[in-house]
Amino acid sequence: MSKRTKNKGSVCLYNLIFPIYFIMLVSPLMWLIMICGNFAIDSLVLLVALSILHLPRSIWKKSILRVFLFGFLSDLIGAFVSSLLIWGVWLIPGLSDLISFPILLEDIALPLVGVLVAAFCIYKFNRRFSFRKTKLNPDKIRKLSLTLCLVTTPYFMLVPLNLWYDLLNWFTMIF
Repeated sequence: MSKRTKNKGSVCLYNLIFPIYFIMLVSPLMWLIMICGNFAIDSLVLLVALSILHLPRSIWKKSILRVFLFGFLSDLIGAFVSSLLIWGVWLIPGLSDLISFPILLEDIALPLVGVLVAAFCIYKFNRRFSFRKTKLNPDKIRKLSLTLCLVTTPYFMLVPLNLWYDLLNWFTMIF
């Protein structure tokens, strides 16, 4: 007869619905797509911004790793904030009843907060850390940071979750 023991520090979660942002984090293929896509977009935006501002391409080599890492971190922070807000609406009884349009809240308003948090983080991280080794003046750093913020903000989080679920189902049928 085997005796089953339960760890005091273990936590079990049953039937917890995760937003699509966390489902994407579980799949290694989605990680690969997100990492490669973010790096490519960050590189393209940075190179175009450098060209428009008449700055040398050597700045790309000095700053792309930080731009990419802080941009990816900002995306994750925005997704986390958005997910916490959505979970809060689901978990706090009666909260969604106080709001006239709960679908509008879940599909647009709460993800918009996450997008704005991500945009703020992208701007602040890039302005403070990404161009530290470039010897650019503060005005050029501000312009580069603002460009990266406006163009690389994760607007995909504004797509309603049911469309992401449909896309994920279609994607899993192909692979």
